[in-house]
Amino acid sequence: MAGRARTTSAATALSRRPQLSEDVANHVRHLVMSGEVRPGDYIRLNETAAELGVRVTPVREVY
Repeated sequence: MAGRARTTSAATALSRRPQLSEDVANHVRHLVMSGEVRPGDYIRLNETAAELGVRVTPVREVY
Protein backbone atom coordinates (compact mmCIF):
# COMPACT_ATOMS: atom_id res chain seq x y z
CA MET A 1 0.00 0.00 0.00
CA ALA A 2 2.85 2.44 0.70
CA GLY A 3 3.88 2.33 -2.97
CA ARG A 4 0.34 3.13 -4.06
CA ALA A 5 0.11 6.10 -1.68
CA ARG A 6 3.37 7.49 -2.98
CA THR A 7 2.22 7.12 -6.60
CA THR A 8 -1.09 8.83 -5.84
CA SER A 9 0.58 11.75 -4.05
CA ALA A 10 3.10 12.15 -6.89
CA ALA A 11 0.28 12.23 -9.44
CA THR A 12 -1.55 14.82 -7.35
CA ALA A 13 1.57 16.99 -7.12
CA LEU A 14 2.10 16.79 -10.88
CA SER A 15 -1.49 17.70 -11.61
CA ARG A 16 -1.20 20.82 -9.45
CA ARG A 17 1.94 22.14 -11.16
CA PRO A 18 1.13 24.47 -14.05
CA GLN A 19 2.40 23.49 -17.46
CA LEU A 20 5.82 24.84 -18.31
CA SER A 21 4.35 26.40 -21.43
CA GLU A 22 1.93 28.33 -19.19
CA ASP A 23 4.90 29.74 -17.26
CA VAL A 24 6.54 30.75 -20.53
CA ALA A 25 3.29 32.31 -21.77
CA ASN A 26 3.04 34.33 -18.56
CA HIS A 27 6.62 35.55 -19.08
CA VAL A 28 5.95 36.59 -22.69
CA ARG A 29 2.67 38.21 -21.68
CA HIS A 30 4.55 40.21 -19.04
CA LEU A 31 7.11 41.34 -21.65
CA VAL A 32 4.33 42.61 -23.90
CA MET A 33 2.23 44.23 -21.18
CA SER A 34 5.23 45.96 -19.59
CA GLY A 35 6.33 47.43 -22.90
CA GLU A 36 9.64 45.55 -22.96
CA VAL A 37 8.49 44.04 -26.26
CA ARG A 38 6.82 46.41 -28.68
CA PRO A 39 4.40 45.63 -31.51
CA GLY A 40 6.36 44.23 -34.43
CA ASP A 41 9.33 43.15 -32.31
CA TYR A 42 10.56 39.65 -33.03
CA ILE A 43 10.77 37.36 -30.00
CA ARG A 44 13.51 34.80 -30.58
CA LEU A 45 12.68 31.33 -29.33
CA ASN A 46 16.29 30.45 -28.46
CA GLU A 47 16.87 33.67 -26.53
CA THR A 48 13.61 33.35 -24.60
CA ALA A 49 14.38 29.72 -23.75
CA ALA A 50 17.87 30.67 -22.54
CA GLU A 51 16.48 33.53 -20.41
CA LEU A 52 14.08 31.15 -18.70
CA GLY A 53 16.44 28.20 -18.51
CA VAL A 54 14.13 25.90 -20.47
CA ARG A 55 14.29 24.08 -23.77
CA VAL A 56 12.85 25.62 -26.92
CA THR A 57 9.82 23.30 -27.05
CA PRO A 58 7.78 24.97 -24.25
CA VAL A 59 8.58 28.36 -25.77
CA ARG A 60 7.44 27.15 -29.20
CA GLU A 61 4.17 25.91 -27.65
CA VAL A 62 3.36 29.48 -26.62
CA TYR A 63 3.29 30.62 -30.22
